[in-house]
Amino acid sequence: MTLDIRAEKARGYVLIAILYLHLLVTYVLTRGDPANAPIAFVQIKLLAPHVSVFFFLTGMGARGLGRRGLPSVLLQSLRLLLLAALSHGIGYWIGPFLHDPPAGLRATARAFLTPLATGTGYATFVAWFFEVFALSRLIAYTFERGWRWFVPTVAFLSLILWAGQRAGMPDNWLEWRNLPACTLFFLIGMRIPREWHVPHWLGALCLPVTLAIAWFNRPGVLSDGPCLACNIPFVSQPMVGQYGSAPIFFLQEFSFLIFLLWASQLLA
Repeated sequence: MTLDIRAEKARGYVLIAILYLHLLVTYVLTRGDPANAPIAFVQIKLLAPHVSVFFFLTGMGARGLGRRGLPSVLLQSLRLLLLAALSHGIGYWIGPFLHDPPAGLRATARAFLTPLATGTGYATFVAWFFEVFALSRLIAYTFERGWRWFVPTVAFLSLILWAGQRAGMPDNWLEWRNLPACTLFFLIGMRIPREWHVPHWLGALCLPVTLAIAWFNRPGVLSDGPCLACNIPFVSQPMVGQYGSAPIFFLQEFSFLIFLLWASQLLA
Protein backbone atom coordinates (compact mmCIF):
# COMPACT_ATOMS: atom_id res chain seq x y z
CA MET A 1 0.00 0.00 0.00
CA THR A 2 1.32 3.45 -0.86
CA LEU A 3 2.16 6.05 1.78
CA ASP A 4 1.03 8.78 -0.62
CA ILE A 5 -2.19 9.93 1.03
CA ARG A 6 -3.11 11.86 -2.13
CA ALA A 7 -3.43 8.65 -4.13
CA GLU A 8 -5.59 7.04 -1.45
CA LYS A 9 -7.93 10.02 -1.29
CA ALA A 10 -8.01 10.37 -5.07
CA ARG A 11 -9.01 6.72 -5.48
CA GLY A 12 -11.93 7.32 -3.14
CA TYR A 13 -13.02 10.36 -5.14
CA VAL A 14 -12.79 8.39 -8.39
CA LEU A 15 -14.87 5.54 -6.96
CA ILE A 16 -17.57 8.00 -5.91
CA ALA A 17 -17.47 9.56 -9.38
CA ILE A 18 -17.72 6.12 -11.00
CA LEU A 19 -20.87 5.33 -9.01
CA TYR A 20 -22.36 8.68 -10.01
CA LEU A 21 -21.38 8.13 -13.63
CA HIS A 22 -23.05 4.72 -13.73
CA LEU A 23 -26.24 6.25 -12.36
CA LEU A 24 -26.10 8.78 -15.20
CA VAL A 25 -25.55 6.05 -17.78
CA THR A 26 -28.47 4.04 -16.41
CA TYR A 27 -30.69 7.12 -16.51
CA VAL A 28 -29.73 7.93 -20.11
CA LEU A 29 -30.40 4.32 -21.16
CA THR A 30 -33.91 4.57 -19.75
CA ARG A 31 -34.53 7.69 -21.87
CA GLY A 32 -33.83 5.82 -25.10
CA ASP A 33 -32.09 8.74 -26.83
CA PRO A 34 -29.31 10.93 -25.31
CA ALA A 35 -31.13 13.94 -26.80
CA ASN A 36 -33.87 13.31 -24.22
CA ALA A 37 -31.37 13.76 -21.37
CA PRO A 38 -28.88 16.40 -22.62
CA ILE A 39 -27.54 17.49 -19.22
CA ALA A 40 -26.87 13.90 -18.17
CA PHE A 41 -25.23 13.11 -21.50
CA VAL A 42 -22.95 16.15 -21.33
CA GLN A 43 -21.78 14.97 -17.91
CA ILE A 44 -21.12 11.48 -19.32
CA LYS A 45 -19.15 12.92 -22.24
CA LEU A 46 -16.96 14.96 -19.91
CA LEU A 47 -16.58 12.43 -17.07
CA ALA A 48 -16.63 8.93 -18.60
CA PRO A 49 -13.14 9.09 -20.16
CA HIS A 50 -11.58 9.71 -16.75
CA VAL A 51 -12.46 6.31 -15.31
CA SER A 52 -9.10 5.18 -16.70
CA VAL A 53 -7.31 7.56 -14.28
CA PHE A 54 -7.88 4.88 -11.63
CA PHE A 55 -5.03 2.93 -13.27
CA PHE A 56 -2.60 5.80 -12.60
CA LEU A 57 -3.67 5.79 -8.97
CA THR A 58 -3.39 2.03 -8.52
CA GLY A 59 0.07 2.23 -10.04
CA MET A 60 0.98 4.83 -7.41
CA GLY A 61 0.04 2.23 -4.81
CA ALA A 62 2.20 -0.50 -6.36
CA ARG A 63 5.65 1.09 -6.63
CA GLY A 64 7.33 -2.05 -5.26
CA LEU A 65 5.42 -4.48 -7.47
CA GLY A 66 8.54 -5.71 -9.26
CA ARG A 67 10.09 -6.89 -5.97
CA ARG A 68 7.23 -9.25 -5.20
CA GLY A 69 7.21 -12.94 -5.99
CA LEU A 70 5.35 -14.24 -9.02
CA PRO A 71 2.93 -16.47 -7.00
CA SER A 72 1.79 -13.45 -4.98
CA VAL A 73 1.19 -11.36 -8.10
CA LEU A 74 -0.65 -14.20 -9.84
CA LEU A 75 -2.84 -14.75 -6.78
CA GLN A 76 -3.83 -11.08 -6.68
CA SER A 77 -4.71 -11.12 -10.39
CA LEU A 78 -6.75 -14.28 -9.88
CA ARG A 79 -8.73 -12.57 -7.12
CA LEU A 80 -9.47 -9.68 -9.44
CA LEU A 81 -10.69 -12.08 -12.13
CA LEU A 82 -12.94 -13.74 -9.56
CA LEU A 83 -14.35 -10.30 -8.69
CA ALA A 84 -15.09 -9.77 -12.38
CA ALA A 85 -16.93 -13.11 -12.50
CA LEU A 86 -18.83 -12.33 -9.30
CA SER A 87 -19.85 -8.91 -10.61
CA HIS A 88 -21.05 -10.50 -13.85
CA GLY A 89 -23.00 -13.16 -11.95
CA ILE A 90 -24.81 -10.63 -9.79
CA GLY A 91 -25.50 -8.39 -12.77
CA TYR A 92 -26.81 -11.27 -14.84
CA TRP A 93 -29.13 -12.40 -12.05
CA ILE A 94 -30.71 -9.00 -11.38
CA GLY A 95 -30.69 -8.00 -15.06
CA PRO A 96 -31.17 -10.34 -18.01
CA PHE A 97 -32.18 -13.41 -16.00
CA LEU A 98 -35.03 -11.77 -14.10
CA HIS A 99 -36.21 -9.26 -16.68
CA ASP A 100 -35.56 -11.00 -20.01
CA PRO A 101 -34.76 -14.66 -19.29
CA PRO A 102 -33.50 -16.83 -22.17
CA ALA A 103 -35.70 -19.67 -23.34
CA GLY A 104 -34.55 -22.82 -21.59
CA LEU A 105 -31.74 -23.91 -19.30
CA ARG A 106 -29.20 -24.35 -22.10
CA ALA A 107 -29.76 -20.85 -23.44
CA THR A 108 -29.53 -19.45 -19.90
CA ALA A 109 -26.24 -21.23 -19.25
CA ARG A 110 -24.83 -20.08 -22.58
CA ALA A 111 -25.81 -16.45 -22.02
CA PHE A 112 -24.25 -16.54 -18.55
CA LEU A 113 -21.06 -18.47 -19.37
CA THR A 114 -20.14 -16.90 -22.73
CA PRO A 115 -18.84 -13.61 -21.24
CA LEU A 116 -16.83 -15.58 -18.68
CA ALA A 117 -15.25 -17.69 -21.43
CA THR A 118 -14.55 -14.80 -23.81
CA GLY A 119 -13.65 -12.17 -21.21
CA THR A 120 -15.95 -9.52 -22.67
CA GLY A 121 -19.64 -8.66 -22.95
CA TYR A 122 -20.29 -8.81 -19.21
CA ALA A 123 -23.67 -8.08 -17.65
CA THR A 124 -22.29 -5.19 -15.54
CA PHE A 125 -20.41 -1.98 -16.15
CA VAL A 126 -17.52 -2.85 -13.79
CA ALA A 127 -16.50 -6.43 -14.60
CA TRP A 128 -14.27 -5.26 -17.46
CA PHE A 129 -12.36 -3.07 -15.01
CA PHE A 130 -11.45 -5.96 -12.70
CA GLU A 131 -10.31 -8.05 -15.66
CA VAL A 132 -8.21 -5.30 -17.22
CA PHE A 133 -6.76 -4.46 -13.79
CA ALA A 134 -5.75 -8.10 -13.32
CA LEU A 135 -4.06 -8.37 -16.72
CA SER A 136 -2.44 -4.93 -16.84
CA ARG A 137 -1.04 -5.44 -13.34
CA LEU A 138 0.50 -8.72 -14.44
CA ILE A 139 1.99 -7.16 -17.59
CA ALA A 140 3.38 -4.27 -15.54
CA TYR A 141 4.97 -6.79 -13.18
CA THR A 142 6.83 -8.49 -16.03
CA PHE A 143 7.94 -5.06 -17.30
CA GLU A 144 9.40 -4.27 -13.89
CA ARG A 145 11.24 -7.59 -13.83
CA GLY A 146 13.03 -6.81 -17.09
CA TRP A 147 12.79 -7.45 -20.81
CA ARG A 148 13.44 -11.21 -20.38
CA TRP A 149 10.09 -11.37 -18.57
CA PHE A 150 8.22 -8.67 -20.46
CA VAL A 151 8.91 -9.61 -24.11
CA PRO A 152 7.90 -13.29 -23.78
CA THR A 153 4.79 -12.30 -21.81
CA VAL A 154 3.61 -9.82 -24.44
CA ALA A 155 4.46 -12.27 -27.25
CA PHE A 156 2.53 -15.09 -25.54
CA LEU A 157 -0.47 -12.85 -24.84
CA SER A 158 -0.46 -11.59 -28.43
CA LEU A 159 -0.41 -15.17 -29.68
CA ILE A 160 -3.38 -16.05 -27.48
CA LEU A 161 -5.35 -13.03 -28.72
CA TRP A 162 -4.53 -13.76 -32.35
CA ALA A 163 -5.46 -17.44 -32.01
CA GLY A 164 -8.71 -16.55 -30.27
CA GLN A 165 -9.77 -14.16 -33.00
CA ARG A 166 -8.90 -16.75 -35.65
CA ALA A 167 -11.09 -19.19 -33.72
CA GLY A 168 -14.07 -16.84 -33.82
CA MET A 169 -13.78 -15.09 -30.46
CA PRO A 170 -15.28 -11.58 -30.15
CA ASP A 171 -13.12 -8.74 -31.45
CA ASN A 172 -12.44 -7.40 -27.93
CA TRP A 173 -12.06 -10.76 -26.23
CA LEU A 174 -10.14 -10.64 -22.95
CA GLU A 175 -10.77 -6.87 -23.14
CA TRP A 176 -7.44 -6.57 -24.97
CA ARG A 177 -8.35 -3.20 -26.47
CA ASN A 178 -8.13 -1.66 -22.98
CA LEU A 179 -4.79 -3.21 -22.07
CA PRO A 180 -2.29 -0.89 -23.84
CA ALA A 181 -3.55 2.37 -22.35
CA CYS A 182 -4.38 0.96 -18.91
CA THR A 183 -1.01 -0.80 -18.59
CA LEU A 184 0.79 2.38 -19.63
CA PHE A 185 -1.17 4.42 -17.06
CA PHE A 186 -0.35 1.84 -14.37
CA LEU A 187 3.37 2.02 -15.17
CA ILE A 188 3.35 5.84 -15.19
CA GLY A 189 1.61 5.87 -11.82
CA MET A 190 4.36 3.65 -10.37
CA ARG A 191 6.90 6.34 -11.29
CA ILE A 192 5.18 9.41 -9.83
CA PRO A 193 7.29 10.44 -6.80
CA ARG A 194 5.59 10.56 -3.43
CA GLU A 195 7.37 13.84 -2.72
CA TRP A 196 6.03 15.61 -5.82
CA HIS A 197 3.33 18.13 -5.00
CA VAL A 198 1.31 19.67 -7.78
CA PRO A 199 1.75 23.48 -7.96
CA HIS A 200 -1.48 25.35 -7.38
CA TRP A 201 -1.40 27.10 -10.73
CA LEU A 202 -0.91 23.81 -12.57
CA GLY A 203 -3.63 21.92 -10.70
CA ALA A 204 -6.19 24.69 -11.18
CA LEU A 205 -5.32 24.98 -14.89
CA CYS A 206 -5.63 21.24 -15.56
CA LEU A 207 -9.37 21.02 -14.80
CA PRO A 208 -10.60 23.35 -17.60
CA VAL A 209 -7.92 21.90 -19.89
CA THR A 210 -9.00 18.30 -19.42
CA LEU A 211 -12.71 19.12 -19.73
CA ALA A 212 -12.11 21.10 -22.93
CA ILE A 213 -10.01 18.30 -24.40
CA ALA A 214 -12.65 15.70 -23.50
CA TRP A 215 -15.27 17.76 -25.34
CA PHE A 216 -13.21 18.37 -28.48
CA ASN A 217 -11.52 14.98 -28.66
CA ARG A 218 -12.86 12.86 -31.50
CA PRO A 219 -11.51 10.75 -34.38
CA GLY A 220 -9.62 12.99 -36.79
CA VAL A 221 -9.32 16.00 -34.49
CA LEU A 222 -5.59 16.38 -35.24
CA SER A 223 -6.17 16.51 -39.00
CA ASP A 224 -9.50 18.39 -39.07
CA GLY A 225 -8.94 20.71 -36.13
CA PRO A 226 -11.19 21.40 -33.13
CA CYS A 227 -14.92 21.76 -33.66
CA LEU A 228 -17.42 22.73 -30.99
CA ALA A 229 -20.40 20.80 -32.38
CA CYS A 230 -18.77 17.95 -34.34
CA ASN A 231 -19.47 14.32 -33.42
CA ILE A 232 -21.02 15.27 -30.11
CA PRO A 233 -22.22 11.71 -29.31
CA PHE A 234 -18.61 10.46 -29.30
CA VAL A 235 -17.20 9.65 -25.84
CA SER A 236 -13.50 8.79 -25.72
CA GLN A 237 -12.56 5.55 -23.95
CA PRO A 238 -9.26 3.87 -22.98
CA MET A 239 -9.70 1.37 -25.82
CA VAL A 240 -7.75 0.84 -29.03
CA GLY A 241 -9.97 2.37 -31.69
CA GLN A 242 -11.95 4.54 -29.25
CA TYR A 243 -9.33 7.02 -28.02
CA GLY A 244 -10.56 9.59 -30.50
CA SER A 245 -7.05 10.80 -31.13
CA ALA A 246 -4.56 8.78 -29.07
CA PRO A 247 -2.10 11.67 -28.28
CA ILE A 248 -5.02 13.90 -27.33
CA PHE A 249 -6.55 11.18 -25.16
CA PHE A 250 -3.32 10.60 -23.21
CA LEU A 251 -2.89 14.35 -22.65
CA GLN A 252 -6.54 14.54 -21.58
CA GLU A 253 -6.14 11.82 -18.93
CA PHE A 254 -2.78 12.97 -17.62
CA SER A 255 -4.25 16.46 -17.18
CA PHE A 256 -7.14 15.02 -15.19
CA LEU A 257 -4.70 13.05 -13.02
CA ILE A 258 -2.76 16.23 -12.18
CA PHE A 259 -5.99 18.03 -11.25
CA LEU A 260 -7.12 15.10 -9.11
CA LEU A 261 -3.80 14.96 -7.21
CA TRP A 262 -3.95 18.69 -6.66
CA ALA A 263 -7.52 18.49 -5.34
CA SER A 264 -6.45 15.68 -3.00
CA GLN A 265 -3.62 17.87 -1.69
CA LEU A 266 -6.04 20.70 -0.94
CA LEU A 267 -8.42 18.40 0.94
CA ALA A 268 -5.71 16.52 2.84
